Amino acid sequence: MINTNQATVNKRPRRTSDPVKVLGILSLIFGCIGLVFLLLSLGFYSWTNFFSTTTSQTEGTVTGIVYRVGTANNPVAPVVQYSVNNQNYTHNSSVYSSAVKYKIGDKLVVHYDPNKPQDSRLDFEAAQLLAVIFLIIGLGFIVVSGILGFIRRSMSQKQRKLISA
Repeated sequence: MINTNQATVNKRPRRTSDPVKVLGILSLIFGCIGLVFLLLSLGFYSWTNFFSTTTSQTEGTVTGIVYRVGTANNPVAPVVQYSVNNQNYTHNSSVYSSAVKYKIGDKLVVHYDPNKPQDSRLDFEAAQLLAVIFLIIGLGFIVVSGILGFIRRSMSQKQRKLISA
């Protein structure tokens, strides 16, 4: 005969997460992600600002359109020919757009490095836009981090009041 009163069940105490600690960790994670996005934004802005202030400008002519086949909306990018000191150069844009912005024969401003005229950029709109997007995302993460930190702090104060009461 088995005495049920003597039978013991090996149960581990249930682990519950402390919401204050969880909020603290989440606040830290969101803050770090926000900081990374802010640094990326600063990097894009600095690069764009540096390149735009250290380059010379000339007028170029769109001589072709490159289609990126096999991707959504078949994006396009211009091929631009420009001259520096009677030497012709070709710029193949790496910025693709789903809308055809340029036609063959269009004139565009080309920024180039005076020491290496083959190093050129058409415009800085994409990098500037990316800097602004990363800035907004970074600020959003930091605001959420601050809100989580505020909630954590108020929960922690309420816990202390309950313990001391």
